[in-house]
Amino acid sequence: MELIKCTTASLRLSVTLPLAQKEFALEVKYGMTPMQALRSATATAAELLGMQDKIGSLEPGKFADGVAVPSDPIADITQMEKVNFVMKSGAVYNLTYARFDDLTLGELRRKSGPRRSCMIVVATDAPVDALNLKRLAARAIMGMARTGAAGSNGSGDYVIAFSSASELRIRPGDANKSHAVTVLGNEAMSPLFLAVIEATEEAIYNSLFRATTVTGRGHTVEALPLDKTLQILRDHRIIK
Repeated sequence: MELIKCTTASLRLSVTLPLAQKEFALEVKYGMTPMQALRSATATAAELLGMQDKIGSLEPGKFADGVAVPSDPIADITQMEKVNFVMKSGAVYNLTYARFDDLTLGELRRKSGPRRSCMIVVATDAPVDALNLKRLAARAIMGMARTGAAGSNGSGDYVIAFSSASELRIRPGDANKSHAVTVLGNEAMSPLFLAVIEATEEAIYNSLFRATTVTGRGHTVEALPLDKTLQILRDHRIIK
């Protein structure tokens, strides 16, 4: 079994998705040597990212990242399509992989994992009309995506956005009257878009870290193990 030096970037999609797994073989087919193809995904990628002091090769002081394949990919580059496991920061992760053609619909559903829905409420005191409230709601999904959510097929995520600005209220006695209001124009919305994205991301992290174990209808959902989570974040240098 050969352990190939790599970076997190080098994994790209090359070792996990059926179509992208052919990437190394295609690079060699169209003129690169096997070593050049491997370096393009490891040392070269690290240099382009300006992270050669952390990733790109297996050396003391760098992340222990790599993939294991059955035999020497220099002799047969297609070995990169047969990854046995991935090592990230010294931890080994086994891959469960099957070709799409070999999976039944039922297996695909089981492999997709449990589907959950996220409900997001966006509130602002800015005078924003219905059109821009809809645009704010769309940006909240971007904040959810920042946390790693992919919006799976069965996920029923939705967002409700409203403004509490008093000047926008139509009081019961004024329902049949016309009235003039001042609302933010489209060009003024960008700071609010950014605020909604960041607030949504932070709200999701807060909910995960503050959640407790819950049981209902015969099912139990465990709370996030905080100590282990914090250690993982430190190991990956996301927090100090």
